[in-house]
Amino acid sequence: VIELQEQSERVAANTEGGNDGAQLGLAVRPLDADERQQADTDGLLVEQVSGPAAAAGVQQGDIIVGVNGARVKTVKALQEATRKAGRVVALLIQRDGEQIFLPVRIS
Repeated sequence: VIELQEQSERVAANTEGGNDGAQLGLAVRPLDADERQQADTDGLLVEQVSGPAAAAGVQQGDIIVGVNGARVKTVKALQEATRKAGRVVALLIQRDGEQIFLPVRIS
């Protein structure tokens, strides 16, 4: 059941419409239990990156932990946070144990 849910969330992140993961150029999925423990955080793993997110410096393997100051743990939370945003979305990314903010300009 969890695997099916993760697959459906991956698909949801790739759908068009609104300021969601697709407009950012991201394909993401929730971290599994082992990944959460290893990263010592909760968030969304970037599986593919293109477009505005790639131009902003987001990389495959990054973990998105927040959007515009709000923590995100699900694809739905990412979609809601980016829908509420304007033309720039501030992503809080965890990479190599460090957290950085990356502004992503949505065209």
